[in-house]
Formats: sequence, C-alpha cells, structure tokens
Amino acid sequence: MPVDITKSKHALAFIVFVVLLDAISFGIVLPVMPKLIMSLADATLSEASRIGGYLMFTYASVQFFAAPILGNLGDKYGRRPILLYTLAALGADFGGGFVLGPVIGGLLGEYGPRIPFYAAAGLALINLIYGYFMLGESLPKENRREFDIRRANPLGAVLQLKKYPVILGLAFAYFLYMLGHLSLPSTWTYYTIEKFSWSESQIGLSLGFAGVFMIIVQAGLIRWAIPKMGAYRAGILGMVAIIIGFCGYAFSAQGWQMYPWLAVAALSGFVSPAFQAIMTSQVPSNAQGELQGALSSLNSLTSILGPLLMTQLFAAFTSEQSSIYFPGVSFFAAAVLSLVCLAIFVPVVRTYGLTTLGKK
Repeated sequence: MPVDITKSKHALAFIVFVVLLDAISFGIVLPVMPKLIMSLADATLSEASRIGGYLMFTYASVQFFAAPILGNLGDKYGRRPILLYTLAALGADFGGGFVLGPVIGGLLGEYGPRIPFYAAAGLALINLIYGYFMLGESLPKENRREFDIRRANPLGAVLQLKKYPVILGLAFAYFLYMLGHLSLPSTWTYYTIEKFSWSESQIGLSLGFAGVFMIIVQAGLIRWAIPKMGAYRAGILGMVAIIIGFCGYAFSAQGWQMYPWLAVAALSGFVSPAFQAIMTSQVPSNAQGELQGALSSLNSLTSILGPLLMTQLFAAFTSEQSSIYFPGVSFFAAAVLSLVCLAIFVPVVRTYGLTTLGKK
C-alpha cells in the first residue's frame, strides 16, 4: 500500500508538471519568434508576422484533428503511452506557466533566438523520463476498445450544439470572444517590436505581468465575483474590460501605457466562467460532458482561425505597400469582436431570464 500511495503522488506531480511545462514551452518561444522568422526567411517584421500566422494556423490545425485521434488511441492502448508520446512531441497549453514561459524566453532570447527552443526541448525530455518511471496506467486492458477512425471526429461535438437551441446564440458569442482574445498571443510580440522597439526581455516581462494578473483574477477574484455579482453581470464586466483593454493596446503611444491596459484586460477572466455557468444551466446533467466537448472544439477552432486572422491583419496594415499604417489593427478588430459578443450575450441572457444565475 505505501508503494501505491507514493506512486500516485509521483503521478500527480507529473501531471501538474506537464501542465506547467506545456505552458512554459508555449510562452518561452513567443518573445523570440519574430526575430527567428526574420533571420530564417530574410523577411521584414510585417512579413514575419504573416509567416508566424501560418505557423500557428498549422500547429492549431494539427492539434484540432489530432486530439480525437489521440483520445481514441488512448482507449485502445491505454492513457500512459499516449501521454508519454505526446509529451515527447511537446504540444502546448496555457496555465500558470504562462507567467514563467515568456519571462524565461525573453531572458534566454537575449543570447540568441534559438536558445529558448533548446530549453523547452530539454524540459520536455526531463519530464518524459520522469513520467516513464513514475506514471502508471489508468485504463485496464479489459476496458479498452479497438481504434475506429470514424469516432475520431473533431466536428462531431460542435454539431451536437444544434440539439440545444437555447445556447446556440451564446455559443456563437463565445466563439467571437475567443476569436478576438487570441490577438494577444498571436500579435503582441510583433506589435510591441513594431511600435515600441521592445527587446525580447521586455516582451517576456510584459507577458509575465499579464500572466500574474490572469492568475489573480482566475484563482482569486472569480470566487468572489460570480457568487456576488452573478454570472450575467460578471460576464458583462469581463467583456467591457477586455474591450477597453484592446482599445488601449491599439492606441497606446508609449510602451509603459501597455501595462495598465494589461491589468484592466485581466478582468476578462470572468468571461469564460460566466458563459460556462449560464450554458451548463440550460443543458441536462447527462449531457454536460457533451457540452464541454463542444466548447473545447470551439476553442480549438478559434485557435486555428484567430492567429491567422490577426497576424494577417497586422501584416496588411504594417507592410510598405499599405496605404494605412495602423499596427494596432488586430487589437482594434478584437475589440470589435468582443463588442459584438457583448451585443449578443446581453439580449440572449435577458430573453431567457438567466440574469440571476450563480448569484447568492
């Protein structure tokens, strides 16, 4: 029994570290991406942003189609090998590591644009070795099933939303919000270099600052906001905050002005929990997993489309051929998308009498 307890503790530590590592691995490369692309492609910053958008589009597309395939492979071969193999290939996600990743990447990037990639690969290798020895299998062989490619359908969950017409409007509004929200990770580095000539370390510190406020909101303020204000009012506050933040980014004249807007925009952490609370209340208990799957699929779709849209906008309005120079266009577009989201959210929630949900 003591051995099993120790093993489970190591497995839990491994999972926690995986989430942290994935986030660090994503954030660690953000500050150096523009200069790396510029050096490899002999491109201008504007052209590099366009290429970066294609790279993020490709990466997110592969994740979108690979996720259900990996899930089905896990049902056949077990969770442990699939998790270890994907760790070896290093995917990426957000979490607390979004604070550390950009800061580390910015500091390492001062020594060369390739160094953060080596660091990320090293961390992944260390965690892979640790997981190989400490992570047990959670799916017994007798409970496994054959792999069927027809069940690995990334669009199936989204199509299931049509069964719940009440939440269709909210799902569309949420899609628009997430589409705009991705303007920050996809264009922040290019924008701050173009407008303020920030170095890799300055970019990393700014993203780390954003991550700290994100944690404060998500780990602390949400617990107070939803019960006190209700999901409806908290959602409105979050959307108004992100609209103000995006406009602040787009029209800031000096680099230091970006920091207060980051603090304001952090209140957007209320938005996703507000949508979740309202939508889950409209779905029967035996279909909650289906709803979460659909929302995850929507997030994946926005991860594909958002960076591509935002980087192409930035490239179009910063290139030498552009008749209008507006490097903040991506953030302005995100503000417009968030405003449309708010314009849909308010009437839908009020129409169905859901304005007091979550309030105590």
